[in-house]
Order: sequence, then structure tokens, then C-alpha cells
Amino acid sequence: MGTVSNISTSPDNLVADMTVSEFLVGMALSRLGVSTSSAVAEEVSRWIERSVPVAEIFPSLSKLVARGWVQLEEGTYIILQAGMDAIASFYAIALRVLDRGQKLLDVGLFLSIMKKLEESSR
Repeated sequence: MGTVSNISTSPDNLVADMTVSEFLVGMALSRLGVSTSSAVAEEVSRWIERSVPVAEIFPSLSKLVARGWVQLEEGTYIILQAGMDAIASFYAIALRVLDRGQKLLDVGLFLSIMKKLEESSR
């Protein structure tokens, strides 16, 4: 998957420096809650519409744990608040990039639509 270069160096203005794989893994954990690596791989596979083996996401899980964004306990992973903050900042920047700085995308509306789509697909 791709790599995003560091956007912010100020700890007061955190914009997470992470790969797309790390972002997807963090998003999966944010949505699933306490999960196994297999469940995370299944969720990521569903989103990108191809089979993603656990071995492919394991490096991302390990990096998120090492950064203190995710906790590993007895074979399960849980995203911590710092991880949620990092994922949210990355997500907000991605939306701004897609919007090309025009501020035409209503982030709140977009998130609401995504939540409804998620709920209806389950």
C-alpha cells in the first residue's frame, strides 16, 4: 500500500505520519472495537475488495502498537485514544485532499452518510 510523508512536525498540531495500510488497520480497529488480527484482515479485505492475509497487515498492527496507538493483550488488539486521534487527523486531511481545498465536502454530512451505509450493510 502507499506511504504518506510527514505533514506536521509540531506535537501541538498532530497530523499522523502513517502508511495507507496503517490507516486501514486503525480504521478497522476503530470500527470493530476489540479484535483479532484475523477480524481486522477480514474488515480490510471487505473494504478493498481483495483478500488480505493476516501476514500482510501484521507489520501495520505492530507499528501501531509500537507507537502506543493500539494495545495488544492476549491476542486481541484495541485502539487507544491516541490512535483514534491519529486516525481522525489522517482521515480529515484525506477528505481535504479529495476536496482539493475547496471546502465543498461537508465532513459531518459525509460521516453521517458513511455511518448509515455501514449500518445498512450489516
